[in-house]
Amino acid sequence: EKQLIESLKFIMNQARYVEARELCEYILLRITPNDESYYRVQMMQLEIYLNLYENEQFMILYHTIKDDIERQGEPIDRINMSLFVGHYFMFNMKDYDKALPYFQKSLSLAIKFSNPQIISIAMNNIAVILCEKNEKPSTILEFLEFYTTHLENLNGVYDLTYIEAHGMYFRTLISMMQFE
Repeated sequence: EKQLIESLKFIMNQARYVEARELCEYILLRITPNDESYYRVQMMQLEIYLNLYENEQFMILYHTIKDDIERQGEPIDRINMSLFVGHYFMFNMKDYDKALPYFQKSLSLAIKFSNPQIISIAMNNIAVILCEKNEKPSTILEFLEFYTTHLENLNGVYDLTYIEAHGMYFRTLISMMQFE
């Protein structure tokens, strides 16, 4: 089963989500809920449904596993769950008001567990939502300045994550100059 899960990761990294869905379903038939990899595979299935825009399956699976992930999941599972649901509402449903709390939750968890990549992703998504909600560029800039300091304070921060955060910051500065 470990080899199957590694194959599933490989297929997902290639964005071959239809194949990944089939393999994921096959793996879930072979392992039991007691298996330590069961929730990890379900999280992968959630990501697959999200990327295939299979909205109904996404929400069914989310409601099935959310309590177990919140209670027993690894921090990265809890972070990713919030991020996935935020993406679902933002991109699949275009409901920015519902997406925002999930990105805020993923951001706070990412800060708590020192995950610079997720901090950067969540910051970007929140900034996009603020733009979509017609917030003033100065408000967005304050938000980005505040959370960029969290990235600066993390030990071992990934250079690309830091650069991405500053890229968002500078894009907002440029837009402020254009619109104000």
